[in-house]
Amino acid sequence: MCSTVRPKLTSDEKAGYRYVEVDGVHHAIIPGQLSCYIAGPMRGYDDLNFPAFDEAAETLRKQGWTVFNPADHDRKQHIDPDKDWVRAMAWDLRMVTKVDAIVLLPGWQKSEGALLEYQVASGLKLKVYAYHKDEDPVLRPVSISYHPSLNLHPVLDNKVPYSDVDLLKPGTAAQINEYVNRQARTFDTGATRDTDEGKLDPEGFLSPLVIRRFSEYMHDHRVQSDGALRDSGNWQRGIPKDAYMKSMWRHFLDVWAGHRGYNWTDQEEALCALLFNVQGMLFEVLRES
Repeated sequence: MCSTVRPKLTSDEKAGYRYVEVDGVHHAIIPGQLSCYIAGPMRGYDDLNFPAFDEAAETLRKQGWTVFNPADHDRKQHIDPDKDWVRAMAWDLRMVTKVDAIVLLPGWQKSEGALLEYQVASGLKLKVYAYHKDEDPVLRPVSISYHPSLNLHPVLDNKVPYSDVDLLKPGTAAQINEYVNRQARTFDTGATRDTDEGKLDPEGFLSPLVIRRFSEYMHDHRVQSDGALRDSGNWQRGIPKDAYMKSMWRHFLDVWAGHRGYNWTDQEEALCALLFNVQGMLFEVLRES
């Protein structure tokens, strides 16, 4: 059994939950638990080194950490750090400011992004750990000293020569700062918040006309054959996908016929019925996964 570097909170922090906001979602951190961000190389690696990030995240979660894994974010937002590095780093650096510690994966000294993340964490006096997959413990505290001629190039206990650390490209920090500034909005009231860029937009994706008409359809069909009124969320208890598929085809034929001019059924009703079955089958697929 591997020994564990256990995160600890002060007595004041243990009094209640803390929350870290990520892309509009607030993640609860339970009392007695700290959060960490995983930093490491991605560009130039097979699969962007995501397997290494995922393995470390899984291990650290088992040890009691709340883990923020940039590989998860890049996958969900369809960001390729090889092609859109500045956009990826803008989010990554914001996350470093929200956590209690960063965990450095092997090869971080050669990573331009990890060096920047380290610099932010160091300036904020966060805990810094190096991750050792096959060692016990897997986390080891990192003490840092600086070579006076380098702004952003850490030297681990003077054991990693600064000449072995790739120099950051000129203008890198300015590029990221410019991107971050573009992501902020200032309202007439003086209030500020991030922009909506890259975020889900249900208000734009959906139509109130469609949602209202579909709700009317669902309400009209709540009455069962015995006269009882079924619960509005009854369908979420589980309906076999085969049942959805057969019904979907029947209602699709009605929609198709109407499109061809054979109006043997009300098109709004047929479309709502089709939407119900598509929604229901998607619900079952998502629940399985």
